[in-house]
Amino acid sequence: SIYDVDYDEGIFVGYRWYEHKDIKPMFPFGYGLSYTTFEYGDARISKASVKAGKELTVQVPVTNTGKVAGAEVVQLYISDTEASVERPVKELKGFDKVYLEPGETATVTFRISTDDLAFFDAEAHEWVSEPGEFKVLVGASSADIRTEATFRLL
Repeated sequence: SIYDVDYDEGIFVGYRWYEHKDIKPMFPFGYGLSYTTFEYGDARISKASVKAGKELTVQVPVTNTGKVAGAEVVQLYISDTEASVERPVKELKGFDKVYLEPGETATVTFRISTDDLAFFDAEAHEWVSEPGEFKVLVGASSADIRTEATFRLL
């Protein structure tokens, strides 16, 4: 039998819905437990601005500040601060799992292309990347952002 299912939530699914409605879930997207602790250094972006069709990199040092070895899933989100349409507060664009011994530091590197900044324009029926300011947000979960940086799409 065939069922008609109406998907009317649009772009606000999962953590995007909770943030859109300013709801604090008990276990946010990306939440995890560990026997150790991790400290994030400042996010460094390779360029202050990027042109369409190009890419930039984001590097973040992560240190195991606990007493036992452990793994951390470092998550990168992008926030469009000047969108002409309604967009999520932030969107997951990358993640990387690092394994660190006590006191060890690793630099996590993410690549961001201008395609990662795009949204689907329903009126134009195409993907659009609008010039303007964007924030890079890096953290341990959608609700645990540890560092951020800003760049412009030209």
